[in-house]
Amino acid sequence: MRVDGAEMEALYPMPCHELQIAAGRLYCVTDGFDMQTGILCVPLDNQEDRFFLPVARPYALRWHDGWLYYTHYTERGMRLGRVRGDGTADEILIEAEALGYEAVNLLGFEGDTLFFSTFGLYADGFVGSYSGDEGIRRYGIRQSFAYDDGYFYCSNESDPALSGNGIYRCRADGGGGTLVSGKDLKGYMEICGDWVFARIGRGLNAEPMMIPKDGSALYRTVPGFGKYDYEANRPVDDSPKIEWNRASFGTGNVELILRAYERPAAFRLMAAVNGEPGGEVLFARAEPYTGVKFYFDAGAYILKTAEGPAWIGDSEAFGAGGRYLTTESFDFLAGRAYEIATSGTQGSFHRDDAAGFTQ
Repeated sequence: MRVDGAEMEALYPMPCHELQIAAGRLYCVTDGFDMQTGILCVPLDNQEDRFFLPVARPYALRWHDGWLYYTHYTERGMRLGRVRGDGTADEILIEAEALGYEAVNLLGFEGDTLFFSTFGLYADGFVGSYSGDEGIRRYGIRQSFAYDDGYFYCSNESDPALSGNGIYRCRADGGGGTLVSGKDLKGYMEICGDWVFARIGRGLNAEPMMIPKDGSALYRTVPGFGKYDYEANRPVDDSPKIEWNRASFGTGNVELILRAYERPAAFRLMAAVNGEPGGEVLFARAEPYTGVKFYFDAGAYILKTAEGPAWIGDSEAFGAGGRYLTTESFDFLAGRAYEIATSGTQGSFHRDDAAGFTQ
């Protein structure tokens, strides 16, 4: 798909992330509901000829010089490996004991040096690099979201030494701390040419953005909205913006945020009884680009979601053309706010049908 939403083409019908394109192929980590999780290879000229690479429980991907580098989970932690694009010559570069963290993101290359960032649930992570000659090297930054041309891109959340919300560009020694944008970074970032692509904001206000490296402007990049000048390689300044609608339902000490994206959606929150759906607690239908907030008391619940072209009725929901998901029983804690993304989500969702949603 083009940045302005044009020329959209479906390559794979299931959720996936960590997209890498090389040698006429798309590589991604799949998050299927009823299929294997792994590294999927999809030839761009023949989507039916797709196959999985022999890597179990992958996490992050980065293509470089004929190799697909990856991190993946093991019983001892996460380790780093690489494999050829056709699945051959798989080899491990760093064992789990050397990394020792629950998550390792791959930031990019400079020459043959790979830069990465670790994250730990019970300890601060670190930003490092790996090369076959030097092994692992650590830098004076706790966490980074991207690397490009000698700089790490960070947020104040990833390094308390940086003051104020925003995206920062730091030298490899941790110095610099140049503010790129004062907008609040949430999650992922990618550098492409002179642009920083990032998710800006939180909760219902989060939007994908593209920012020049000098921080001179801020552009929305929501698919299907906005204009892009391909000759000038920049967005058009007067691009239309999406205005999100908001609706709230219920009362209680737990807040749950849900979203309807390009299609109408419906949400049912059910009390969980012995792990199975009990009585309905809250129900809401939402038009496209609507943020829904459910408020309820702490406890065990099951969430059912549906989306489709048009709502048919209470007994049929969106009919056979809808998409239906159901979670396992989940314990919501008092005083907490939760957000569940049903578009491209991963986790404890499983496929359902219209009958399963309406029951």
